[in-house]
Amino acid sequence: MPEMNQNQLKSNSVDGQEIVYFLARSNPVIYWKYWLFSGVLILCSAFFLYPLFLQGWWGITLDAILAVVGLVIFFRGYIIWYFSYWKITNRRVVDVFQGGFFTQEKTEVSYSDIESIYGQRNGFFQGIFRSGDVFIKVKNSKVKLRLPARRKYSQLISLINERREEYLDSRASIRERKAQLLLAKIKERLGEDKFNELIFD
Repeated sequence: MPEMNQNQLKSNSVDGQEIVYFLARSNPVIYWKYWLFSGVLILCSAFFLYPLFLQGWWGITLDAILAVVGLVIFFRGYIIWYFSYWKITNRRVVDVFQGGFFTQEKTEVSYSDIESIYGQRNGFFQGIFRSGDVFIKVKNSKVKLRLPARRKYSQLISLINERREEYLDSRASIRERKAQLLLAKIKERLGEDKFNELIFD
């Protein structure tokens, strides 16, 4: 799989420590309303700067309001985009949704609770920007995580599936080691002869 270096976090692997591999964000184009409205207001503020200043204090106030509102809309859109992402770790997927300046929601799904991962490409704009929605369906639940308009979404699906397989394999190896330790303790307490008789008879 091609290397996914955008928004990738480098971490040193430590036993028992959760490692963040990747932060996956949507294509910023889907927040075009924020960029459009803020751009229009800021351009109007710049274009009408001189005639408004000639009107005195109320013209200056109006021009300042246009600029400030435009900047607020822009930064609100940027904050929503930047702080809304999927965090891919060695244990789980964390869905973080930023609803505004001060509202944030988090949903965590362990790899063992994932039923399926798939992507969909819908609409004209997703085709142009080669983006697609990525979905994670949770086992025994109606919960479904969605990351809209992700560029290179097939690579993200592959990355999550790889991390999921690694997690399930590690869990299986841990259970196997625990079973071996348990058998060793039983063998020590019963003695080798009784243990062999119990196992092979």
